[in-house]
Amino acid sequence: MRVLQVVNSLERGGLEVMLVRALPYLQKAGVQIDFCCQSSGSSLMEQEVKEAGCQVFHIGKSAIPNRTAAALREHLSNVHYDAVHSHLGYSSGGIALGAYQAGVSCVVSLHSSMPTSLWRWREKPLLGFLRTAWLRWHRRLIQRYSSCFVAHSKAVLEAFCGNGSVHRRRYHVILNGVVDGQTTPAHDQAREQLGIADDAYPILLHLANVRPIKNYECLLDIAVEVRRSHPKMLLLVVGEGSHRPYVESLAYTKEIRPFVRFIGGVENPWPFYAAADVMVFPSWSEGCGNVLIEGQWAGTPIVASDIPAHRESVCEEQRDFLFAPEDPISGARKVLRQLESRSAAGRLAGKRHAQDNYGVSRFSQEVVSLYHGVAKEVAEG
Repeated sequence: MRVLQVVNSLERGGLEVMLVRALPYLQKAGVQIDFCCQSSGSSLMEQEVKEAGCQVFHIGKSAIPNRTAAALREHLSNVHYDAVHSHLGYSSGGIALGAYQAGVSCVVSLHSSMPTSLWRWREKPLLGFLRTAWLRWHRRLIQRYSSCFVAHSKAVLEAFCGNGSVHRRRYHVILNGVVDGQTTPAHDQAREQLGIADDAYPILLHLANVRPIKNYECLLDIAVEVRRSHPKMLLLVVGEGSHRPYVESLAYTKEIRPFVRFIGGVENPWPFYAAADVMVFPSWSEGCGNVLIEGQWAGTPIVASDIPAHRESVCEEQRDFLFAPEDPISGARKVLRQLESRSAAGRLAGKRHAQDNYGVSRFSQEVVSLYHGVAKEVAEG
């Protein structure tokens, strides 16, 4: 069986890391994986997947679904695939159409509880209207031409399906595969490895692709408030993305830039989880919250936005530390409470929650089963 995974790019992010971690399991199960990227540039992760035996193709990015469909259809006419799996979520219309026209089944993954494309347009009258119309266009295409949908949390399924107006048999929930037996260094060892000064405290961590949906205005406001109580606070911002120059500029504007270290993308996040005193994640929307799961596995205390996906992805003991994403004062108070509590029971519960629900092996098995089911439906007509 051969499956084409469609992603925006192979820049290192939660989705991309998850797919790479699953590769050995999928290949062992007899599923050959290739990648189709909308972005034009290569990356270190692209080299990584090529070395793992995957082919990588680039079809370019277009706002017009029919052009995306034509580019994908041309590629599918040259290489046989049993299925196309789009990870573009709400903007998968062109992929679903192109796969249908080529006679290939299309699985659409939904990784967020709301559309994140053109996020900054949503509150502007004319641009917001155009964004809504464009997303409806995609929605009609994926509803009509995709074989099935995968929601990567129950929260995403409920957000997409609403009150049950669609045929639920086309929908599957497959929780993300995040935990794969990773090991983390000791706290002091990690601080030394990262070159963190002995008197820096607390260490706040934010790890994500740097995009507007991650709510960096709130993150920096939380850091400003925490620093009132802890003048030697240090915020580590780990990740890369087009929004980074804006966030760096905002840190200067809020007069906190000397206390924020922008790390960029990293291959090994575990020393950062180990070194952190609290992980802060104030996103407006998420589908699963992979980094919160990694943080729980590493035993890092969490403070995050109170959104459905986060309530699902953190253990019960950590839910007291969720806050409204528009309220950085509340977020800062939660950080200070986490620093005071240092609950060993909460850390153990988080690790157990991550291991029991978000294993890479379990995720891979469910995905393989889905692919075989889709292929069987096509074979049976």
